[in-house]
Amino acid sequence: MGQAGFRAGTIQGTNAAPSCPCQPRAVPTASPEERNHSQECGSAHRARQISVATSSIEEFRQAFRSYTEGTAGHSSCLHVSACKLTDEACFILYEFWRDVTSWRSHLQSSCSKTFQQSILSLLESPELLTTMLFPASWWIMNNN
Repeated sequence: MGQAGFRAGTIQGTNAAPSCPCQPRAVPTASPEERNHSQECGSAHRARQISVATSSIEEFRQAFRSYTEGTAGHSSCLHVSACKLTDEACFILYEFWRDVTSWRSHLQSSCSKTFQQSILSLLESPELLTTMLFPASWWIMNNN
């Protein structure tokens, strides 16, 4: 745990720093009551930082395109977008989900599982996943 109740993000499965130039930011630690409330009535924002082996970029792009199209078509996905960092084989994928339950359900979908399996051998390093919960009113106020 860092200073002032913040904890630093880590790469799934390792404590190594990400190979992409963008570093994870500290996120505030929520109380159990805040976490339960957010899970019940909040939207989930998921940011994935994916470093790809330079020799595998085209193969990754095909799998990535298929995944983003399938995810965008999911009824509980509020928004999905992606970008590639300039001069890096690093992609950032942003997903906004209606709630945590919808996001977890999507993780079990064939679209998500196929993407995860197809990119394992294409990665330069493990992906960095950051999940943030927002009150449902945040999405409504900012998208009307």
